[in-house]
Amino acid sequence: MSSFTRQVLENWLKTIDVNCDKVLDVGSSQLSIKNRTKSFNVKELVGLDLEVPHVGERADIVCDLNNPIEFV
Repeated sequence: MSSFTRQVLENWLKTIDVNCDKVLDVGSSQLSIKNRTKSFNVKELVGLDLEVPHVGERADIVCDLNNPIEFV
């Protein structure tokens, strides 16, 4: 069961139309923002998260937001 905050976020995402050149999707895990909005017209989607969910200790990701493709 999702938290109340997660439910509010998911409900809000279903109402927005995303229309832009680039989206940085931070922390979406395997649930891309692409399939969670009302519409999604984006030229480039950059996902910043772990490739596989972590187990145990919390993982940290450090990224230069000026160039999110290259992890530091």
